[in-house]
Amino acid sequence: MPTIRAGSCADRSLIAEVAFPRRALETPPRVSGMSIHFGGGRLGRWLVVLCAAAVILASCVPYRRLDQPGVNKYEGVPRVLVGGDSITVSAQSHIKEELAEQTAWWTHVRAGNGWLMADFRAADDPVLNDLGFVPDAAIINIGTNDAEACDLSLVCGPEWVASELDDVWSAYDVAGVPCRIAVTIVYEPAGITSINDRIALLQSLGTISAVADWKAYSAAHPNWFLDQEGHLALPGREAYGEFLVDQLGAHCP
Repeated sequence: MPTIRAGSCADRSLIAEVAFPRRALETPPRVSGMSIHFGGGRLGRWLVVLCAAAVILASCVPYRRLDQPGVNKYEGVPRVLVGGDSITVSAQSHIKEELAEQTAWWTHVRAGNGWLMADFRAADDPVLNDLGFVPDAAIINIGTNDAEACDLSLVCGPEWVASELDDVWSAYDVAGVPCRIAVTIVYEPAGITSINDRIALLQSLGTISAVADWKAYSAAHPNWFLDQEGHLALPGREAYGEFLVDQLGAHCP
């Protein structure tokens, strides 16, 4: 009768070894009635043993468990950081769903309700401290709350907007994120320095790789929004997720 010795599949080693007695290997089969005998054992007994070994082997087809110590679960997988404020927070499930269904990107959403551009400043170092790795792409929609604050009589001149927005993107540029996409904001009240204009300038300087013009893209769809600040209704959340997929495909091949 053969024996089975089990091993481990965690390290991709052989997980089962079938040891056949020498006599069984050297003895030719003989027919007795309706049964076939191999070296003193019925064929059915051998088949049971061999099937058991096959089941064990099949259950441990070599693969890397993502929670296995020492395994980098991001290795070989393109990684995108999606950043923003409450607009991104409200749409994050749709963003992750669209990216998972239509692309190979692994998605990390870094957003918070009420976040200002200061929440992405270089001193916060989100790329290296929060994640522990440098993503392959960053696509960020930030500035709506700053625009609203400026509209409430805060002093927000060109120098202030330049300092805040430049600090957002310089962290990703210096960290070596190869694809950096800034999303235009919908809410830009008259009389304040345009954040979207500064985004366009940073693209021309190379600090930003591309501009995703969500403001222009969504202009014909007022039903996507809950208010003038650009907070998203359900159709808008779905559209925003699809929009980000398109922008990553266009600018981060």
